[in-house]
Amino acid sequence: MDMILNETFLATASKEYLIKHGDQIGVEINAATHGHFKGEFNVDVAIGSRFNLDEYNYNVIDKISEPTEDNPYYTFELVCETAGAEPNAYLGDLTPITYVPNVAYAKLTSVLIYGEDEEETEAYRYRLQVHVKQPPINGNVYQYNEWLAEYDGVGKYRTIPCWNGVN
Repeated sequence: MDMILNETFLATASKEYLIKHGDQIGVEINAATHGHFKGEFNVDVAIGSRFNLDEYNYNVIDKISEPTEDNPYYTFELVCETAGAEPNAYLGDLTPITYVPNVAYAKLTSVLIYGEDEEETEAYRYRLQVHVKQPPINGNVYQYNEWLAEYDGVGKYRTIPCWNGVN
């Protein structure tokens, strides 16, 4: 009976039940994201081509640049098929999975967008508790704070409510 009781409260629920509580109030756990990388090739590869580096596979999704006098390589954006932060540490020579004619140089050179792991249980628990205690609704201060927190690069902010409410 104690186990059932513990799963009903945000403060004591396991991750599985936290996710169910979050679904009820519309606060989802932040899922793991896929990293985006810059790759250099000696040939113009097709969008959708797949490459491998160690235990991770990558898909070519966009051309960044053509060869120039300064850089003799075609530059492409690749996305890792495996979500999470671990692939961020891998850079180096790529091996083609799909056939790419005349490829002699294929290298993953830098991270464009870092992949992130799934949100930690305690961070999610805290976010759920804040959402319940300070519901972001109807343009209140909490809703403005939530909107501001969604923007990358915003480190600090201060929301000042209207002194006389909504006019």
